[in-house]
Amino acid sequence: MSLEEVLLALMVFWLALSLAFSVVKVRGVDLKPFLLVVKVKPRKLSRLLTWLSSKWAKVWIALFDVGVAMGFGMMGFALYFLASNLVKHFLAPRQFVAVMPPIPGVLFPLEVLPHFVVALSLAVLIHEAAHAIASKVLGVRVRSVGAALFVVLVAAFVELEEDDVKKAGVRDKLRIFAAGSFFNMLFFLALVLALIGLFQPGGVVIQRVEPGTPADEAGLMKYGVIKTLNDTTVLSVGDLHDFMGRTRPSQTIIVGLITPSGEQVEMVVRATSHPFNASKGFMGILPADYYELRLGELPPCVLIHVHVLLFWSQVILFSLAVFNMLPIAIADGSRMFNTLAEKLLKGDTVKVRKLSLVLNAISITLIAANVVVTLAM
Repeated sequence: MSLEEVLLALMVFWLALSLAFSVVKVRGVDLKPFLLVVKVKPRKLSRLLTWLSSKWAKVWIALFDVGVAMGFGMMGFALYFLASNLVKHFLAPRQFVAVMPPIPGVLFPLEVLPHFVVALSLAVLIHEAAHAIASKVLGVRVRSVGAALFVVLVAAFVELEEDDVKKAGVRDKLRIFAAGSFFNMLFFLALVLALIGLFQPGGVVIQRVEPGTPADEAGLMKYGVIKTLNDTTVLSVGDLHDFMGRTRPSQTIIVGLITPSGEQVEMVVRATSHPFNASKGFMGILPADYYELRLGELPPCVLIHVHVLLFWSQVILFSLAVFNMLPIAIADGSRMFNTLAEKLLKGDTVKVRKLSLVLNAISITLIAANVVVTLAM
């Protein structure tokens, strides 16, 4: 789908939504240009939270204490990563890690947008549910819960009774503020372990075939999975690069392939000169590691979408957990830092505010510098 088609579909969707809600008024729904907010009183949710908090209160509190320690650890890690990443750009450019906001069409192709939206929605839901559970366990009332849709990005939120938050002790506040990122990190680690148990290296998937290249002329197709090259088993992109590093222009390559529908075929590719190294062979594909199920089988055309969804779930869960702990105004990390600083400085709000502003400025500067360097590269 082209960018123009995506934009047209979005315009039609939001126009239809605007017309629908102009005719039918729904309580708790607020619609603005490209922003839909749905807010409800948490009656049913309150019963569920009450049941959860009454059953395992001590377990929850112990978990949230671990979350506080991990939260401050993630705050330090985020600041260290951003600072050291800039240093690497100047001293070891190849080790620099790109830092970019999640812009469709820039950070990832538009065809991946549905996977990204689903993964982001699940991560945000986990994050806000953790805040709600922590609040209920620690006696802070939940005023309302809701969800928001901005263009295509989905968000969730939990509104707490501010009077209850102010009355809560320092440890309880820290537990509530750290809960969202802590649960994101727990789910990230659980997902990594699950993937290790469920999947194993199974070849190289073709993400794109460049037009007019030997791969295109031979009939290699998107989402096909390369299993062998001239009887050499290929389990990863590293294996593919090793093989192509030994390949010369005009050399014939017999590609053992599983088509997107699951059919096993062989195709003959005649390598041409690599655009950046005329002595090396070149096929003209964009490869990625492919993992197959340890138990059972799914066609590559289905499994590749599972891969993409799980990949973005890992990226978003980890990123949301870590960067939400940065001491910037919109993040939970700022509330954690301010709460602890007020305790250590014995309520000196002037000093706390100054420290908070300094850390906020440092964090924003580090993020902006990393993004600028990424764009420049």
